[in-house]
Amino acid sequence: MLKKIKIILLVLFFFTGCAENDKNFKQFNIEDLNITKLKESNFNKDLSEFYIINFWASWCEPCKKEVELLNSLNKNVKNLKIVGISIMDTFSDANNFLNTQKVNYENYFDENLISLDYFISINSIPVTFLMDKSNNIIFRINGELTPDDYTRIIRAIK
Repeated sequence: MLKKIKIILLVLFFFTGCAENDKNFKQFNIEDLNITKLKESNFNKDLSEFYIINFWASWCEPCKKEVELLNSLNKNVKNLKIVGISIMDTFSDANNFLNTQKVNYENYFDENLISLDYFISINSIPVTFLMDKSNNIIFRINGELTPDDYTRIIRAIK
């Protein structure tokens, strides 16, 4: 029942616009969530200074298009760890997406939308958060990552 309520609320958020105040959110630690790890990263970055949290779904076309940029960031930026979180999806479809798109960064499947409790106003996907190691949100990107966003991320963490 709680899952259905969260899905209904998320769908409503899609249509009501976006609030930009993400500075006040619960302390986020992916290991504390009761969600299923889909994929381990090919790159061990546990001591990263910066993190990208990317919310996505297998049926989302912009999510598919941004994988190449996220893979490149994960492979080429030493002090950055990328974590993808699949929401509003099935486990099978999310797993197939990771294999088909050749995703190279860590990913989780959040069937019960628990991770949404930690981020304010996720109104659509994809949505990407750049965070420092103290869990401060540096900035948020709504929609598909672009080459300009890639450059912005690189500049922010240098």
